[in-house]
Amino acid sequence: MSFSSLTLFSRDARIIEPKDELSSGLENTEALTETLRNALGHTVRCDEEGVCRYDLAVLDSFALPFFSSSQYCLGLQQQKSQQALFVVERGKANAFHQIACVPWYPVPKRRQVHWPRFSWDIPEGELSTGVAKQCGYWALQERIKFQVVARRYRLLDDQDQVFAFLDLDQVQTEQLSDKLETYNLIRIQTIKGREKAAKGLCKWNQSVALPNPFPAKISKHLCSLQEMEKVPSVSVKGKTPAPQGIKLMLAEAFAGMVLHYDGVLEDIDTEFLHQYRVNLRKARALLKEASSLYDRQTVAEFKPVLKQLGDLSADVRDLDVFLLKIRSWREQYAEEEALLTPLAEKLTEKRIGAQKKLFAFLKSQALRDWATGWMAFLQAHVNRDGDPTLQQFAEKKIRKCYTTLIADGRKLDADAPDEAFHELRLDFKRMRYLLEFFAPLFTDRRYTRLVKNVKRLQTVLGDFQDITVQTGKLAFLRDELDETAGQGTLDLLNRIEADMCGSHDELKAAFYTLFQEFDGKASRRVVAALTR
Repeated sequence: MSFSSLTLFSRDARIIEPKDELSSGLENTEALTETLRNALGHTVRCDEEGVCRYDLAVLDSFALPFFSSSQYCLGLQQQKSQQALFVVERGKANAFHQIACVPWYPVPKRRQVHWPRFSWDIPEGELSTGVAKQCGYWALQERIKFQVVARRYRLLDDQDQVFAFLDLDQVQTEQLSDKLETYNLIRIQTIKGREKAAKGLCKWNQSVALPNPFPAKISKHLCSLQEMEKVPSVSVKGKTPAPQGIKLMLAEAFAGMVLHYDGVLEDIDTEFLHQYRVNLRKARALLKEASSLYDRQTVAEFKPVLKQLGDLSADVRDLDVFLLKIRSWREQYAEEEALLTPLAEKLTEKRIGAQKKLFAFLKSQALRDWATGWMAFLQAHVNRDGDPTLQQFAEKKIRKCYTTLIADGRKLDADAPDEAFHELRLDFKRMRYLLEFFAPLFTDRRYTRLVKNVKRLQTVLGDFQDITVQTGKLAFLRDELDETAGQGTLDLLNRIEADMCGSHDELKAAFYTLFQEFDGKASRRVVAALTR
């Protein structure tokens, strides 16, 4: 099964803007019949086969360690229960045959859609986590959502013979700003042998409608999210001189930035900026750790631009995270979700301003000049007597970072101030980066377990930091909202802030418990054995 199975993803479909006068002529069977009669100059009878209403979410497993990132899912939801699911790999059904074959159009004369039923059930609102559990995915994320009302008509001539099918879909997509983008899609499917009778109909369709943008939009969106697959894997060995090995790793991070550059500027999805920042942080962290291996003045010249990129992109990313958070709040506070609109509008306004600053710098001559110098630096050969091997460098850095991390962590308890937890979060982030940077050098399974434990603690600290930042920004934004937002909105924001503060305290306690387990003989023995 390919995307063409649904009108939404068919390249044969055409688009009619809702504001187009033609849209009013497609609202029901009578209006469609009159529209076609006027357009074709002869009578055409329209027989509606059925109406299908469904929600569709594009789910991806991008960048997961155990699955090809080319796999993604299309989940269909009808009448508040998940009843159908496509699992697609580059437009073709993959090995999940039991859930890939979905006859979605109604059987003639039955006036209803026949959806397949499966032995497992996914609760409403839990599509991504439900599919992840049932199909064995570690995690899935919803990328694009659609709400669709699909109608199919049989078109009959004056002899009551069917000569074509006409599909009409009203499609709405959710934007980051919480606004809906609406389209009407129309597709003509000619009956074999009746092409002559349908010629005028096809010509009319070509003249009144524009090419369907959805296949290109989805393709661009998903293909761009797979860009990291194009980054060549760096093969480094322990005996490689550290300056040379670090430059290979810096080049990999820079390649990741470049591959996400267009996606950031075109604002296709918030994930592009996220991945751009992941690679940017890798480059900054590596350069900081390895600055002693290179000419200090040269390294110092590169750092300001990397910092400026970090600051400008962080301003946009923080707003992206906030806007995505509002989506979950709308579900959590469903009865009052309209009260969140003023906040969403304020955040969207701020995001536009932050993007302008970031985009201006990304397109600047200053950044192009920096990139030219950066690439020259990465390509320059470094070979000095006395330089450590990459293995020696990695072991020293990991051992030192672990010692600092444990010492700082022992100073804290569940009642320590937020600032102290933030500093420890930076320690864990540094440790995680080091472990991931140099993972190819360590084949011991204990190293993998160490990485897993560090990630678990860093995730708790990251969630804690997110809540700390979001509550502070929420209070600031609440004060910025003028009286037109209404008291109901302000009261709801106060409740959200109170709920977030409760989660904040729970995360503190959870981290303290996990750290006690991490700070044990087992971890110390692993680090000592791996970095002796």
